[in-house]
Amino acid sequence: MMKVIRICLLAVVSALSLTAATVPLPSFSQWEKPAADDKAIVVQANDTEGIVFTPPADGAQGHGAAHFVMEAPEPGMDLLLESAYTLEELNADAVPAIRVTAVDAAGKETILLDSGVNRPATGMATRRRDLLPADRMQEAAAARLRIAVYIYNFTAGRFALKQIRATTKQGLSGHAQTAFDGPREGIVFNEDCTQVFDMLHNPDEEQLCKYLDYYLVGNHQIREIMLNPNCQRASYGSRVFSPMWEDIQFAEDGTATAFGQTLPVETTQLIKSCKSLHDRNIDPYQVWIAHLRKRGVSPWISMRMNDCHDVLDEKAWIHGRFWRKHPEWRIGTYRLDARVGAYYAQGLDYAVPEVRDYIFAMVSELLERYDADGLELDFMRFGRVFAAGAEVEGRGVLTDFIAQIRQKADAQEAVRGHRIRLAVRVPALPEDAYRLGYDVAAWCDRHLVDIVTPTNFLFGNWPNTPLEQWRRIVGKDVLLAPCMECRFNANASAWSGGGAAIRAGMAADWLHRGADRIYLFNHMGRPVEENRLLMTGLGRLKTAAAMERRHYVGFPDFPALGRARTSHLPLEILAGDWGDLRIPVGPRPESGRKATLIIGFANPTPTAAQLEVRLNAKLLSPSHLPDGLDFPVPEGALRAYDATPFIQADDNTIELRNQTQGPITLLWGELHITAAPESP
Repeated sequence: MMKVIRICLLAVVSALSLTAATVPLPSFSQWEKPAADDKAIVVQANDTEGIVFTPPADGAQGHGAAHFVMEAPEPGMDLLLESAYTLEELNADAVPAIRVTAVDAAGKETILLDSGVNRPATGMATRRRDLLPADRMQEAAAARLRIAVYIYNFTAGRFALKQIRATTKQGLSGHAQTAFDGPREGIVFNEDCTQVFDMLHNPDEEQLCKYLDYYLVGNHQIREIMLNPNCQRASYGSRVFSPMWEDIQFAEDGTATAFGQTLPVETTQLIKSCKSLHDRNIDPYQVWIAHLRKRGVSPWISMRMNDCHDVLDEKAWIHGRFWRKHPEWRIGTYRLDARVGAYYAQGLDYAVPEVRDYIFAMVSELLERYDADGLELDFMRFGRVFAAGAEVEGRGVLTDFIAQIRQKADAQEAVRGHRIRLAVRVPALPEDAYRLGYDVAAWCDRHLVDIVTPTNFLFGNWPNTPLEQWRRIVGKDVLLAPCMECRFNANASAWSGGGAAIRAGMAADWLHRGADRIYLFNHMGRPVEENRLLMTGLGRLKTAAAMERRHYVGFPDFPALGRARTSHLPLEILAGDWGDLRIPVGPRPESGRKATLIIGFANPTPTAAQLEVRLNAKLLSPSHLPDGLDFPVPEGALRAYDATPFIQADDNTIELRNQTQGPITLLWGELHITAAPESP
């Protein structure tokens, strides 16, 4: 039996709002029917659990949705949707999601949002905040909005919509940059060479500009955008690197092949989008450079210096002609079948003069083709540029090469009439960077670079990046911009949860410890409201520190050969013994905010009575998990403790004593801090 659920809507006023109003109350008035060839899922509603989805009883795949229709907000008003879900033991292929469409007066629907619901540990709640800008709804001539919560490929488990609320706000969209007090602070944002072509099919110049405007939300803190036009191939009509469409055969039926392989549909579309722009004489990077200057954001070009995507497959379409032609100039083809390190060993060897000539030709083309404010040399795609044992001699070779690039940039300054700066991305640990051939101190001493970005590679982030050491290396005149990747976990296992809070924790600590910028890599296409929170909060210490913050134990993921990847977790603690964690948090939270220590274990999980837990030598009392957080371990394996009285600025030391009769294994550790009262 269908039951109409009234979902409470709350008016939420933020500092950015000029007005706030409650949206007319929506109701779940209809369940969508499943597809004819699919099994129906069971959808039930009750006052305590919300809208509950369960799969077909016979284990067949099912899908279905619950949706409601509401009036569109008044012109000029943005719409903020906040929703909460629980997921219990879903099958791996199940896809829970939310979709919002604009319905015009004629009944035509335009998709405004279609995004998967994050999957937390079993039984835990997950929350979303999605912003629908007024201009997007106006562009779609929205008379009504249809909000659908749906799931497909559903065979096992339980999925529930716990809460949804909608609020109209004015002032969240728009593209003005926040006012900075000086040249320090702000966000560096990296846009990679494929994302836009994945999302937009045959875009025009206006669509390209609107694509970048997604990140430039009202009151944003972005100061530089690094526009990446290459992997081994180029996304434009390069004369040096192979263009994306080189050696691709397109068939009349719309398919494409390369080197004897039929390409996936999404890859074919990506290549076609690049070629379509080229055929129409539209260079997206020239369009973006002009657009960013109008927006008051500094445009840069970011060159991947040794990209190794798909190098374990010699026939992969993405490889450039130079790489294919010269396997003898790669770092270490003898490690092609290695379980660890095979990717990095297939890059080009910078000790080979012909390789440096080839790379320099591409650098020259980028500097001559694009009137950017700077050029980033992204050595962390993919990290190695010298063969094993050649790194010591290679340091001088690479320093001279960067000096050659600096000379080219200086010459181009005379043509452009403005300064052209250089930036580098290097491994997060100074010692690993040096042992891999990156003599960053020499580059800074010789005034060759203007921005240094220490970073992990891909597998996680390292909140403990030694920024104090990096500051001594780069000096006071070079901007220090530590980088966040899109994964947040305690070791090399993949986990991309945490939302804005886990990023705010890192940003607040890094800025507190002297970072000049917060660099975001692989952060394209985040959910609308999370994107707004990141772009308006992470670049300034004041705003990042005021946000909800999660400070966790990470690890450096790119050691030099012969050095271990030092993940502190998992940590085995023997019976009666102690285990220790160190977590920096930046500024101490002010009065009125709560701090919670959260630790997670492998089975068997100790009870609170079986643990002695201390923060900065002070004994902690058990507490409750904060609401709405996701973790890479199940909720039942987590223990929470009130850290509010004893948390301090900068480093915090956690000591845990195992009072069970056997060993326990610690998998997760974090200090959670609630948002300041006026924070988003």
